[in-house]
Amino acid sequence: MSEDFMKKYLQNAVDDAKKHETFENEIIHQLKTGDRFTQYFQQYDEASVESFITDYAEIKAEWFADVNSFWDLTKSKQSKWYTLAKHVVNSIAKKKVYNQMCYWMMGQATYDGIDICSDWHTWLLNPLYFKDAEPVLQEEIEAYINYINHLSEEVIFSTYTYEHFRSPNFIGIMLELGKDYNDLGDRYSQWFRHYDDVFCIYFDYEKIVERNKKEAFYINYKEELEKKNSPPVPPASPLVHEEHLDYNTMEQWTAKYMKDFEPYDIQLAYEGWHWNRKVSQFTEKVDAIVYTLEEIEERVPVQYNDDWRTGLKIACEMYSRKKIIETIPQAYDEYLYLLQHDLGFEDWIEFKNSNLEHDSQIHKRDILDARKALGEPEDFNF
Repeated sequence: MSEDFMKKYLQNAVDDAKKHETFENEIIHQLKTGDRFTQYFQQYDEASVESFITDYAEIKAEWFADVNSFWDLTKSKQSKWYTLAKHVVNSIAKKKVYNQMCYWMMGQATYDGIDICSDWHTWLLNPLYFKDAEPVLQEEIEAYINYINHLSEEVIFSTYTYEHFRSPNFIGIMLELGKDYNDLGDRYSQWFRHYDDVFCIYFDYEKIVERNKKEAFYINYKEELEKKNSPPVPPASPLVHEEHLDYNTMEQWTAKYMKDFEPYDIQLAYEGWHWNRKVSQFTEKVDAIVYTLEEIEERVPVQYNDDWRTGLKIACEMYSRKKIIETIPQAYDEYLYLLQHDLGFEDWIEFKNSNLEHDSQIHKRDILDARKALGEPEDFNF
C-alpha cells in the first residue's frame, strides 16, 4: 500500500469524523434551543434531558452516516412479503398460460405468433407478458390462498427459493409419459394439481403428446438429412474413458486416502475439518430460520415438537404463510390496476430473458425444411 494512498485514506477518515462531529453539534444545538423541543422537555428532569439530547444526537448522526443502506434495509423488510405475493399472482398467471398451451396442443385454440410447442416456453417463463393471457380472477386468488392454507406444515414455503412458484418442463414431461397428470407424480406442480381439482380442468394428453411427436419427427428428419449430406468425418483417435468419480465417491476416496497414506497429525486435522464442515452445513439452515424469526417484530407462536429445530422451522413456515396471505390482496389490486390501464408489468415482475426464443426459431426452420424435403406444405398445420 503506497504512502500517498495511506495519507489520502487517513485524511478522508479525519474529514468524515469532523463532519460527524459537526452534525452532532448541530442536532444538540437544535434540541437545546428550538422552542418546540424546550417546551416539550420542561416536564422532565434537566440531567435526564441532557443525557437524552447527547444520546439522540449521536444516534441520529450514525443514521445519517449510512442513511442509504438503512433505507434499503427498511424497504427490503417491508417489500419481502409483497414480492412473494406478486409471485403468487404470477404463479396463477403461469397456470392459465399453461392451460392455454394445452388447449392449443389439443387443437382447440389458436394464437398469433404461436406456431410450434417451443413457442410457449418464453410465455410459461413470463406469463404476465403473454399478449393473449387470460386475466387472473378473484376466485383464482382465493383458490391459491386455500392452497397455501392446506399445504403440509413441514413444507418450507418461504426459505426461500420461490420453489412453489416455479414449474418443471411440462412439455418434456408430457412427451415422456403421454398420459394424464396422475402419472406425473411430484413432477406436476402441487399448485397446478390443486387448480385442476378446484376448477375441474382436464386435458387430453394423448393429443398433446401427438403434437409433440409430430414436431419431433420433422426436427429429427432434418437432422438426419444434414448428417447424410455432410462430408464424412474422419474417425477420432480412440480414447480411454475412465469411470467418472461422483461427489460421494470422491469423498469416500478422500477419507480412505487420508487413512492409508497421510500421517496421524494430518488425519486429525482432516477429521476436524470434516466435522466442522458437516456441522456448518447443518447449523446454516437453523441459523437462517432463527435469523428470520429474530427480525420479526411481533409474537410468533412456536408449538411443542420433539425436535426444537423442527418446531422453529414450522413456526417460521406458518408465519410466512400468514404474511403472504395478508399481502396477496394488495398485490392483486396492483395487478388489476396495471392490467386495466394497460401499463404493462415491466416494473412489477422482471422479464426473464433466455435463449428459448432463439431455439424456437431454429426448430421452426428445421420443421419447414423437413416438410419441404418430404414434399409437404411448408407450414405448421400438421
